[in-house]
Amino acid sequence: MDNFIVDLKNVGCIDEGKINIVSKKVNIKFGPNGTGKSTIIKALRYKINDEKDFKKIITPFNSDLEPLCDISGNIKSLVVYDKAYFDKLFVKREDLLNNTYEFAIKDSNYDNDVKEINESLKDICEIANRKEFDDLISLYNELSGKKYVEYKKNGDGVNSRNSLFYSFATKGIALESLDSSSPIFEFSKYMSSQYRAEWLKRLESYKYEWTIDNICPFCGQKFLKSNFTLQKNIEMIKKYASSKEVNEHNKEQKFITNAASYCSDTNNGLSILNINSLTGKADVNTFKPLEDFINKLGPEIDKISKIRVQDAITLFNSFKDSKRKFSVLIDKIKDSRINENVLCVKSVLDDTGCDLVKEINLKINLLIEKANNIKMKLCNLTKNLTKKIKNNEKVINDFLKISGLPYEVYIEGESVENFKTLFKYKDDHNIIEDRLNYLSFGEANALALIIFAIENKDSDSLIVLDDPVSSFDTNKRYAIFNYLFNKKYNLFSNKTILIMTHDFQTVVSFAKSNILKECKKTFAYLLSANKKLIEKQFTEQDIYSSLLWYKEYSKNNNNDIYSRIVAARRVAEISEGIDDNIYNYLSGLVHCNEKPTISKNGQEFDETKIKELDEKVSKLLNISLTYDSLISKISNVGNLIRWYEDKSATRFAKTCITRLLVQQFQKKNGSIKSDVKFDVAWDFMCNSFHVETQYIYSIKNLFDSEIPNYIISLCDEIIVKIKSLIEKESK
Repeated sequence: MDNFIVDLKNVGCIDEGKINIVSKKVNIKFGPNGTGKSTIIKALRYKINDEKDFKKIITPFNSDLEPLCDISGNIKSLVVYDKAYFDKLFVKREDLLNNTYEFAIKDSNYDNDVKEINESLKDICEIANRKEFDDLISLYNELSGKKYVEYKKNGDGVNSRNSLFYSFATKGIALESLDSSSPIFEFSKYMSSQYRAEWLKRLESYKYEWTIDNICPFCGQKFLKSNFTLQKNIEMIKKYASSKEVNEHNKEQKFITNAASYCSDTNNGLSILNINSLTGKADVNTFKPLEDFINKLGPEIDKISKIRVQDAITLFNSFKDSKRKFSVLIDKIKDSRINENVLCVKSVLDDTGCDLVKEINLKINLLIEKANNIKMKLCNLTKNLTKKIKNNEKVINDFLKISGLPYEVYIEGESVENFKTLFKYKDDHNIIEDRLNYLSFGEANALALIIFAIENKDSDSLIVLDDPVSSFDTNKRYAIFNYLFNKKYNLFSNKTILIMTHDFQTVVSFAKSNILKECKKTFAYLLSANKKLIEKQFTEQDIYSSLLWYKEYSKNNNNDIYSRIVAARRVAEISEGIDDNIYNYLSGLVHCNEKPTISKNGQEFDETKIKELDEKVSKLLNISLTYDSLISKISNVGNLIRWYEDKSATRFAKTCITRLLVQQFQKKNGSIKSDVKFDVAWDFMCNSFHVETQYIYSIKNLFDSEIPNYIISLCDEIIVKIKSLIEKESK
């Protein structure tokens, strides 16, 4: 993947803009909410992954303009960690990963180990999966779950609702035949043929109008006897058996015939087959040979079912359960041989007519003879697979431990391609499927991010993280970044990553954290100006203490004097070795008090002290000044508005000046705060961005840009309102 540029036009709130992404690095894009970060991700999904649903979302509101996202460079695919991934992961299901086999097990070594072992099992499995065994298992399932004869509780008669062979028990399998004196004797050929059920069914639905000149509606045969009418004799036909009864007899006869064919004991097979010639009522002993055979057949069916799914992982699990005692595993393989004294399954797919049971047993014996070869291959699989499972379990479990979460995972294999990562409480064997009800949102989000990393650690896609850690505390942020980008775990090392975030602490973590020093990364600040996306690159060296920014700002003569005073007070507040009186002096200026006081609402400084402080503050601001001269300037509303409207005015200056003007005019006119939306701007100016709660770190030359557009827009509205009040006062 090469470096590339994403060129956007008419995408959501972005009329135009570009972002740069550097290959094999973590590309951190930082910007305030409303910049269009999520919109950019949606545009990438629409363009790269061809996710058409996003077109409607990224189309500018109330516009017919076509959203465009052109990319220089070859990106084959895109994977995104966002709310949609989170929701999918926490759907109630057993496997914690979306596909443990694909993401945590499969590789060339595993495939080769499995292939070698499965080659040894191939012949056995192929025989056991032939259609002849399908038919056997189907017959067994049919007969083993039902009762043959069940008499009523009072011993009188048979319980027809529960007895599979009810008709056997009541009439016997040989249905009554027509005698020669019967007026319908000429239909004997139908009564005794394979068409009997169909013929009876046609007569049972007989309509009088079907008979024309006494012609049979089933075969078209004309009745030979004079004065014979079907209408008069139809009840006589029905009493010999119904079509349903005949069908049941046919089905039962087939069950018995097939069961006898699988019996390796010839005498027992004949005893079973004799049931079909039963002429009288059946009793319990009638079906004893069949019941005995079915009971003996059960364990053999279990063996066949296990042989059918026998593969490298079932051997691995048996080997592991036996604590790697290969002799125990060999004994289990020996026990899988089918009892030839009970069962035989003749081949019908070729002309040999061989017994497939003997064929399976022969293959099992050959497998046992090659035990040493199998042992070597199985030990190799066990060694490699155990290491891989432990490594993947460790990544998640170490993270859970360091984050203080009382859970753990383990990986379980059921077949070659069926592995599951199971989630549970520590020291509790019960599996938790509904994980979202056990974890807080923050805990679930942290776990989801680690799972996302595991699932994409081998991906060559562009990996996008949408504000991944903004909701986490410092400990979890450290744990996550350590696991994602530390070369020790090799999850996201040397991959092309795009992180979109409004959380400045994410930037600080990558710039200042020791664990991420070796991580290759780029930084950019995203801002929006008149719907144009602007990207400004910066480096780790540009992430520095906000104190330095305030110092530089307060000494810069290009800035207005009032915002410089606010910046200087911040310096006095957080710097060591600066006289507390300087802070109080500057606070008097910030609040535009006529004279400075030793403390809030406290005693005023005397003139000698003020002159002393004039000199000290002059050094902080890099100008010659007096308290009175400064108060004269900043108490002038015209000056404040002029400084606000100056083209070079910083965003920091605009918030500071707006705050002072509101304080001054609120005393004169309480309506200045009447607009509800003003509360948002006021809270930001007095709390979120006020000198007492400023960030520890900032971006050199971009610190000022962190004030969102919507705050500046609200400040603009307030200034317009103040100017309107001034005009009214002047009239």
